[in-house]
Amino acid sequence: MTPAVLADLVRSAAVRALGERGLDTAAVPAAVEVSRPRDPGHGDYATSVALRVAKDTGVPALELADRLAGLLRAEDAIADAEAVPPGFVNLRLAAGEVDSVVREVLAAGSAYGGGTPADRDPAVDLSTVQYVHARLSSLLRNGVDFGLAPSTSDLRLLDHPTEVALARVIAGFPRAAAAPHRLPRHLADLAEAAQGHYENCRVLPQGDEEPGPPHAARLALCAAARQVLANGLALLGTTAPERM
Repeated sequence: MTPAVLADLVRSAAVRALGERGLDTAAVPAAVEVSRPRDPGHGDYATSVALRVAKDTGVPALELADRLAGLLRAEDAIADAEAVPPGFVNLRLAAGEVDSVVREVLAAGSAYGGGTPADRDPAVDLSTVQYVHARLSSLLRNGVDFGLAPSTSDLRLLDHPTEVALARVIAGFPRAAAAPHRLPRHLADLAEAAQGHYENCRVLPQGDEEPGPPHAARLALCAAARQVLANGLALLGTTAPERM
């Protein structure tokens, strides 16, 4: 789930929460903000929409946030939603969202995330990002030796915490691409998440292990991460090497 889709889901829930009370749903802003908490322990995203709406409706913000969290927990795409003072809602996406993110990236290719070219800050070192792109490229090449190719047939097998974490960072790329000053930091986070994926999960068979659907699914996640890294590096006018 992309942040934009999540924001629409949160807005719809906020409209329902007000409608239940017979309050004016126009108090819900047309554009609802969702952002990543600084502390990952607080969830994947957070929204302050209850605080904004409370000012115009007179409903206590925490009370409204609690109802909003309840509505969002009923959504298949939301694993958990928690209201926290003074009126924020912390959100954690369902693991199954890995499926939709990978499919979306692989379908869109170089168009995923949009964005406009940005001037690269010379103080920002992107060598690690480039290295991870090359490492992912190597994994995909080596997969051919095992008769493996990225496959979206069994993406629901991707439920390891590092796989879910990587998919969630990938999903945040369109928002980062729309704010060039955030892009280098996001690419660094993505590179770190990709390293966590391939260092903690056996992307390719080892020893006598037979190639199978889990390996093909992990290669698909690698392909999606590599594509997004390439897209981001292109926006910054920097190469995405296949080998380093």
